[in-house]
Amino acid sequence: MTEIELWGDTEEILPGFSELAGDLRLRSAAGGLRVEVRRGDAGLCVRCRNGAGFISYRSKSDFCRAIGHLAAHLRDAEYEIRETRRFDTLGVMADASRNAVPTVEAVKRMLRCMALMGFNRFMLYTEDTYAVPGQPYFGYMRGRYTREELRACDDCADRLGIEMIPCIQTLAHMPRVLQWQCYEDVSDTEDILLAGEPKTYRLLEELITAASAPFRSNRIHIGMDEAHFIGLGQYLTRNGARPRFDILCDHLEKTAEIARKHHLKPMIWSDMFYRLLDPSGDYADVEIPREVTERIPESVQLVYWNYYSSDKELYLRQLRQHERMKPGTVFAGGVWTWNGMAVSCSKTLATTLPAVEACREVGIRDVLVTLWGDDGAETDLFQALLGLQLYAELSYTPGAVDRGTLGRRFRECTGGDPDAFWDLDRIDNVVGNKRNEAAVNTSKLALYQDIMTGLFDFHFRGRGLSAYYGDLTERFRRYADAGDRWAYLFAPLAELCAVLSRKADMGLEITRAYREKDSAALGGELSRLEELRVSLHTLKDRYRELWLHDCKPFGFEVLDIRLGGVIARVEYAQARIGDYLAGRVKSLPELEEERLPHERRMNTGQDGLCRFNRWHRTVTTSYIGHNIP
Repeated sequence: MTEIELWGDTEEILPGFSELAGDLRLRSAAGGLRVEVRRGDAGLCVRCRNGAGFISYRSKSDFCRAIGHLAAHLRDAEYEIRETRRFDTLGVMADASRNAVPTVEAVKRMLRCMALMGFNRFMLYTEDTYAVPGQPYFGYMRGRYTREELRACDDCADRLGIEMIPCIQTLAHMPRVLQWQCYEDVSDTEDILLAGEPKTYRLLEELITAASAPFRSNRIHIGMDEAHFIGLGQYLTRNGARPRFDILCDHLEKTAEIARKHHLKPMIWSDMFYRLLDPSGDYADVEIPREVTERIPESVQLVYWNYYSSDKELYLRQLRQHERMKPGTVFAGGVWTWNGMAVSCSKTLATTLPAVEACREVGIRDVLVTLWGDDGAETDLFQALLGLQLYAELSYTPGAVDRGTLGRRFRECTGGDPDAFWDLDRIDNVVGNKRNEAAVNTSKLALYQDIMTGLFDFHFRGRGLSAYYGDLTERFRRYADAGDRWAYLFAPLAELCAVLSRKADMGLEITRAYREKDSAALGGELSRLEELRVSLHTLKDRYRELWLHDCKPFGFEVLDIRLGGVIARVEYAQARIGDYLAGRVKSLPELEEERLPHERRMNTGQDGLCRFNRWHRTVTTSYIGHNIP
């Protein structure tokens, strides 16, 4: 611990300093190294000289970034840096609705890392994971946050100069709510609320009131994205056919009026304005007519999300379209945490750099970084830290950010090893490309696909995946054994690689041995299957430990069931091959079926490897239950 004495304009920044001091190994003490603190109007300035320091800051969040700089260079003979943020707000939206609900302590840990990077906004994406008085089934058994928990998060954020904004849904993405019979009167389709129904707006007022109550901010994100089938369910039965754009606009006006009634400024995802006007339903280049833009309530701010394209010109066109439609657009990019078992650094880089350049050119002032958890939140939230650091440095740096600077700042803000976090990309970047820009997610497919039916074996042939993951196992074991604060993130990934070193090619090898009637080889596969079964149990234990370290227990049952299913199918393969070798069955029809390519348009890359992020269609072609993203 280094003792420092802050003096000068310190009143508003002392709570934030106290929040960050432990992570920075600093302690406030009279007689420590003296650091003068002054509030100014010109961004931040940090100086260290002859064992003393100076910080000038404009906002509390600037001070938090500045104290991180200072802590790293306080012992330098001479150090000075001046920075000005390029965006008025730089925020993070963390998904707390796809099974993983971060604990309050995990949220505070994320807020501290964000503060040192310079972020000043934070949202928890909560479809139903917040408590609503009088609605016991809303978020039932889903790990919903209490008002007190959200208030504790907001208190921490406020100390760090971060505005915490409620982020909910008020139209689509509501399947976990609408699964309950008590909400059938407000249900249009399985995941969309019934527009135009008075009961819907009474419910929405309860949701908006409950969601906003814990927070200081008067802003609220009310969602409204991807309502693809609005007006085509119970609405159609009740009201007949009506232009769906009119239904959307009427619903937005009513919901915005509820927000205004409670003195809230709403923001919405903008995609439905484009999807409902484009004949294909795509989120594409469509010029929005004036008569449409005039229907957007004045109080509503648009959020343009795009984290798929690497085309700067597309970002420029669509940002300018948004600004013509309604000035003051928020751009939402993303760190690719939603692709399976590990973050895709390649895809994050490929989409972030052109998007941020376009935002600068168009003059966008507000940027949001999304951390989604599609298909079950198999990637831990904190795998996103290096990507967040990238956004932070691009926000404070006028030009490009080199890898060395990014890595140094990452160490200063998180205490993590940047090389370890870069190597998270290797989990899926299996052919050694510099960038996995197609975001193929081989690790997820190889983990879950069935040993005996191998729906992705066509794509894995000749890849040498087992050898690849064998080499990767030792790399991640070193990171897991490093003993730093993030080592716990790498323990399950080391076990994942160990499992894949055994399993990735096993289905292909079993199929070959069977078709060649090589009984000796099949017998050898039985012992390998037992090693795999034991390794899978270890993997399940490591993922349970990781989940409970960062998240509430609710939702882990899904990952437990998925991994338990892999174990069960390994045991099935042992029994079937054993029966065949013992002569109790004459054939194994599962191994006689031709392996076909997985038919999924636009989701291939890396010489035919796939990106496919739906567990229920990875494990079987048979019926396993309905799935709504």
